[in-house]
Amino acid sequence: LDLGCGPGYTTLDLAPVAGPDGRVLGVDLSAGFVAHLDAEARRRGWSHVDARQADLTTLDLPPESLDGAYARWVLCWLDDPAAAVARIASWLRPGAALVLQEYLHWGTFALLPSHPAHAAAVTACLRSWDLAGLRIDLARELPAMARAAGLQVELLRPVARVGLPGSLVWRWVFGFLDSYLPRLAERGQIDAALQRDC
Repeated sequence: LDLGCGPGYTTLDLAPVAGPDGRVLGVDLSAGFVAHLDAEARRRGWSHVDARQADLTTLDLPPESLDGAYARWVLCWLDDPAAAVARIASWLRPGAALVLQEYLHWGTFALLPSHPAHAAAVTACLRSWDLAGLRIDLARELPAMARAAGLQVELLRPVARVGLPGSLVWRWVFGFLDSYLPRLAERGQIDAALQRDC
């Protein structure tokens, strides 16, 4: 299970691991992402890839039906991530693996040399999530949530990314800001000047 699969890059990476006798389910809220994944799986002739539009909070899977589940930057956007971890755990067979990738310290999202507009944008993003009651730095809470759901924590590994201008990391940083700052401007949480300067 690839939760919050987006356009399905990880789902497609998992498909050869599962093999044609296995099954990989990619789930996302976005109909466009699910359609993209479905089209790509069909293009590759992979009938064992199931692309499904669904909300994690209402997704219904049989108990102990999965050998593994993966989610990246999904749980931090939920109102009750602990309940989601418990739901996912109920779908796992004994011995199955759950791999979660969440933010540990989002506020370290920095430029060197620093730039005032970027620093203000990071502060505005953090404030917006606080106002929404979200916990962006969810990774620090995941071990306790996993144990409460009956899971055994086997590995915690912090991953830091550094990117030069033009690199994939660099493009991700500015791609995120280009998509998120307009939302903050619409809500009146930042002014147009900050959006423009960043």
